[in-house]
Amino acid sequence: MPQGIERLISNRKTRDRAAILLLIGIVLFMPPFARAALMDTQFAGIPLPVFYIFAVWIGLVVAAAAIAGPLARADEPAETGETPEGDG
Repeated sequence: MPQGIERLISNRKTRDRAAILLLIGIVLFMPPFARAALMDTQFAGIPLPVFYIFAVWIGLVVAAAAIAGPLARADEPAETGETPEGDG
């Protein structure tokens, strides 16, 4: 497979991962999941709702940081090594 096509496929996968991360974040903060964390218990001395919100938030930040590098490289122009032809 030519390198240009592989790069396009890789870029597409990276953008898909970013979109999926957004959807996962939305779903995890929706009422059914957030309500599950509204129990009157504590985890490591922290109320469970507070722990849930910050754990999900930190997880999303870490995942976004992991995706940010490849996503930034996806926006860079491809280096083909060819020089454009000109009229001289």
